Amino acid sequence: MLFILLSAPGFCEWTPVKIQIYENLSIPKSRKVIGLNLNLYGYTPNVYGLQLGGGNAADNLYGIQIGVLPGNLLFISNIVSKMYGIQVSPILNMTSEITGIQFGGINLDTKKCHGIQIGVLKNEVIELYGFQASLLNETTKQLTGIQFGAVNVAENVSGIQIGLINYCNQTLKGLQLGGLNIGGKKAILPYTIGINAGFGK
Repeated sequence: MLFILLSAPGFCEWTPVKIQIYENLSIPKSRKVIGLNLNLYGYTPNVYGLQLGGGNAADNLYGIQIGVLPGNLLFISNIVSKMYGIQVSPILNMTSEITGIQFGGINLDTKKCHGIQIGVLKNEVIELYGFQASLLNETTKQLTGIQFGAVNVAENVSGIQIGLINYCNQTLKGLQLGGLNIGGKKAILPYTIGINAGFGK
């Protein structure tokens, strides 16, 4: 009865529940979920609510995404273009932009993260406005916030790096606390042990 209801014409635009075995095998075939999206591996363009499964994919997700298996050959459990909420995977989370929190084995954001990345092995983002914690944290353009890990790498830092090795390639505006600190162009000293600081431009 539930499947008949979900397959009715009124639910073509959106549905409160969508169940997917694979990308093109789902009940119903709606492109928007406002509620619950259950997947073995599935792609839904727009999800407002919970997307839960082995591997998940969406263009825009407002809510929670939880993936527990490698969803494709790249071993990505969760992949979203724009994410607003919480993303969780023991393997790999990937977004273009996220505003929220990521928990994963590896977290990769190809543009911006406004929020928190907590990874086991690695966090990587072009621009971070918030907090990173992992064995390896990498911000390839701008860190505005805090990095906490064994190795922290950033192009420009406005904030704090705390780790065994802290590396700022260009402008340091803040503090480095760790075993070896490499401060870039604007640091008080280019290399220090323990603490370093810079005052930017």
